[in-house]
Amino acid sequence: MSKLALLLSLLANGLALFALLGRPSQTQDAAAVALSSSDVDRVARSLQEEVAKAAHARDSAAQREIDQRLKKAQEMLAQTTDALQKAQAKAENTANYNASKLEDLDAAVTSVAAGVEKQVQTALGTVETRVKALEERPLAMAPSGTGPAGPGEGPMKPNLTLPKPEMPSGPPEDPEVVKAQVDKALADLDLEDPEKLYPAITVIQKRRVLEATPKLIRILALHADFFTRQAAAAALGELRACDAVPALAEALRDKSGMVAQQANKSLRLITDHDLGLSPQARPQERTRARADMLEFWSRHEKELRELWKQPKGADAPK
Repeated sequence: MSKLALLLSLLANGLALFALLGRPSQTQDAAAVALSSSDVDRVARSLQEEVAKAAHARDSAAQREIDQRLKKAQEMLAQTTDALQKAQAKAENTANYNASKLEDLDAAVTSVAAGVEKQVQTALGTVETRVKALEERPLAMAPSGTGPAGPGEGPMKPNLTLPKPEMPSGPPEDPEVVKAQVDKALADLDLEDPEKLYPAITVIQKRRVLEATPKLIRILALHADFFTRQAAAAALGELRACDAVPALAEALRDKSGMVAQQANKSLRLITDHDLGLSPQARPQERTRARADMLEFWSRHEKELRELWKQPKGADAPK
């Protein structure tokens, strides 16, 4: 604005000078110059006001446009935020629903497995009872002949002392072969592949390799596959691994109900302490069972280690 005013002022001075040079009378020239200067100033002020108004109108229009764009941007941001929140809530609801379904499915599978195992145990018990009864049952007497006995022969007598048949036994196992199997199984316990871990755990359990306890504890605590964790828990129970009692107690809170039930069975094998944990036990019940077992272990660890000949600390089996 200052440059425009300076330009108008120079224009006014030029017009006044031109009027002064073109007039014959000094009085008339002075009046014309004064008049011309006044008109020029008025025109200049008018132009300045118009320019100022135009600039103000232009700035106002620009500001309104900026405000409108900002408002639209804020509306778009609000809509996007709302959509993101709804999508996140939907995703969380879906995840929670799936987790709940998986937990229910796990509990159902655990319950069915426990029921099947109970039925199998009952059936095996019935079969064993019948076999035992048959073994203890005396042999039936052979029928006596109806015709006359031959010369020098008396009545037929039953043979009640028949020897029991002996089951054929397999050839003795080669110690070197057994050692190679155990060494390979111990090495395979460091792998992550369930297809290699499961056979290794089976060998460790069959051969009663107590020194595998630390590796089995690591598998039980950290492996992602719950079937593998369950196998490790079962092996620790069969080994009567006293060092594994705290880890098995922690496994009572495993996210898989099948692993928790196997840990419960293994703890019962080691301690003969029944926690009364059902297959449908909820997390709170599992937590209470864990505390119960740890408290029991703190009171009976010494006598149980003596029972299973597993001293604690430096004297423990390597």
